[in-house]
Amino acid sequence: MSRLNKKIMIVFVLVFLIGLFSTLALAADDVESQRRELAQKYKNAEPGESFLVGHITFHLSQEYAMMVYQSIEQACRQLGLQFKGVLATSDAEWIQQTQSLIASGAKALIFNCPSVSVIPELARICNENKVFLATYFGITAETFPGDFGPYWVIDNTPMSDEQTFLPLVLLFQKMRENGKTKFLHIQASKTNATISTALI
Repeated sequence: MSRLNKKIMIVFVLVFLIGLFSTLALAADDVESQRRELAQKYKNAEPGESFLVGHITFHLSQEYAMMVYQSIEQACRQLGLQFKGVLATSDAEWIQQTQSLIASGAKALIFNCPSVSVIPELARICNENKVFLATYFGITAETFPGDFGPYWVIDNTPMSDEQTFLPLVLLFQKMRENGKTKFLHIQASKTNATISTALI
């Protein structure tokens, strides 16, 4: 390749890269602008405002449920937020406790193992009151947070795609590619299956 052709090629590549980076920068600005617009549309508190975070759980007789309860309580304390936790053991109680916490001023609710049969109703109540909802084990194969409006924002369920399923698929694929057949699973808790370590 002649010197002239190399220079032309370099200029072409530079022009291409500049165009690409300009497009990416504009797209990033657009995403940031949309993020700010959505934040203003759905906000339910002002920055620095202390508000109530409610937690509803199905029981407190197991180590796992206590760990979730205490971690939410501790996070609220560290963030300067108020915390109130309650139990719900029936569909009616899930609805009543949700309404009660919202009436008490909750602007965010965290459910641990909610009754999936009333999730649509719970999400509707939260959407109508502009209260953010997060769940532990709140989904089924047919239900995901975005299915019931903008305020149910996240679910933390093992074997959900974003948390466990895809990493496990990748892990087993890498094991197959590298001829690994033994898998050691170390359980860190007697009752909480999600606290564990896998060694190959």
